[in-house]
Amino acid sequence: VGYLDETFGDGGVVTAQLQSPQSMFPANLKILPNGDIMHCGTIHHSGDRPKTYIMKHRSDGSVDSSFGDNGYSSFLSNFRMFNSYLYVYPDGRLLIYGDRVGAFGIDQQKPSIVRVLANGTIDTSFGDSGWYVPDSSILAGTFFQVKVNADGSIIALGSRNTRDTVDFIYTPTITRISSAGRNDTSFGDAGTKIVGTQIDSGHIHTAIFYKDNRCIFSCGQPISSKIGLRMFSTDLNGVIDSSFGTNGVIEMQLSDDVDYITAIAEEPSGKLLCIADRLADGGRESILIRFSPDGTLDNSFGSYGVAASPTYTYEYSLTYLTLDSSMNILAAGHLYDSARYDYPIISHYHGNGTPDSSHGGDGTIKEMSKYMRVIYSIAVQSDGKYLVMGFNYASDDGRAIARICLNNNTGKAAVYPTSKNPSTPVSLHPTPSTDNCTVTYTLPTASKCTITLRDESGREVRTFVQDEYRTAGEHEEELDLRSLPIGAYFLQIVCNGSIQTAKLIKQ
Repeated sequence: VGYLDETFGDGGVVTAQLQSPQSMFPANLKILPNGDIMHCGTIHHSGDRPKTYIMKHRSDGSVDSSFGDNGYSSFLSNFRMFNSYLYVYPDGRLLIYGDRVGAFGIDQQKPSIVRVLANGTIDTSFGDSGWYVPDSSILAGTFFQVKVNADGSIIALGSRNTRDTVDFIYTPTITRISSAGRNDTSFGDAGTKIVGTQIDSGHIHTAIFYKDNRCIFSCGQPISSKIGLRMFSTDLNGVIDSSFGTNGVIEMQLSDDVDYITAIAEEPSGKLLCIADRLADGGRESILIRFSPDGTLDNSFGSYGVAASPTYTYEYSLTYLTLDSSMNILAAGHLYDSARYDYPIISHYHGNGTPDSSHGGDGTIKEMSKYMRVIYSIAVQSDGKYLVMGFNYASDDGRAIARICLNNNTGKAAVYPTSKNPSTPVSLHPTPSTDNCTVTYTLPTASKCTITLRDESGREVRTFVQDEYRTAGEHEEELDLRSLPIGAYFLQIVCNGSIQTAKLIKQ
């Protein structure tokens, strides 16, 4: 329910740190099928060129010393620290993709992929000594998403610039790469095809592959002289899907400034969930938007397809989005206070777009600032727990520290902080229970209460009380357990920011 899981690392937190004066900037996090954890990013070292790193942890947060050099590998690459992503093969090999900055800075950034073996060493059979090298006509660009086919070939979604001008003109692209890491010259222009000729220009901000071999791009592009957001759907040959939106394109203008879609997630129903960033009252804010598979707004979500994030006094931005096994929504990002100080935030929503008040009281957890300044990646484990990764600046030397935090979403009793766990315990009778059970609990003050039941994976399976007023003192509630499958559950009582839990056995 948003509290650190003490079984992970040191009180719920793992600090991934290298020796000074090296600085580690994490970028992307993945959970392997066996529960192990991988993350990648950039290492900066005083007086040296930046390097790409990749690090492996066991599921409990401890470093897997058998991987690479005592748990991590690094190699000279000049990847930009904010644009590197991970793809994990079933056999444990890895692709790190994004962009690679040349000797003259960001103007020389190139779309790049490096393949790494399961032991952490570069796979020199791939591309040029392990690296994919783009066609020389691409002056700049990046990859945002990759798909690996059954034959090992790669399809990469990204953007590129081929015009030698002061103001680079980026265009969305699909690139096909052989399993050996070479451009598939039979496709497009030396392996790369521009997508959507009706779109003049635009840097891709996020992209996904659909299960039906479609792909979605999101760009920020001029709409009526203002930068609005565009999303478009194509097949993997770059052919626009005319059944999506209007002739394959969604256009929206959300503010009088610049609008972007910062994250996209696909729901099993085919609906498309997005985070959009817009200007509001002089600052930035993020909203959730859900589209039907055909690109129209889903009116069953939020207010006519749009759900606003919790309102803060200062501007905020959400940049990561994922769905848990119950199709609840998890978004992460940061907000600025009046002193322009970063605070990381984790927002949790029900599937209909309403904030989940059991997380942080208003649907947002804001207590992570003691561990990190900015969140860069999140992932949901098979047991429903969340991994959250970001970095902080340590003391006076500005050295970056990556921290991996595991949040408890299982409904199991959180034994800290004490303010969240009243001294009077919850009691259940009888236990084990069959068709009915009585729960007894005490409230120090009057408040609205919500009582829910979750299974061992953290899914909410039944709501007994929803935002009902209760007076201070002892209370008893009769719970109807009929039709509930036999098994172990966790009863959760949320009242006035206080969370109490108890284990319930149905037999």
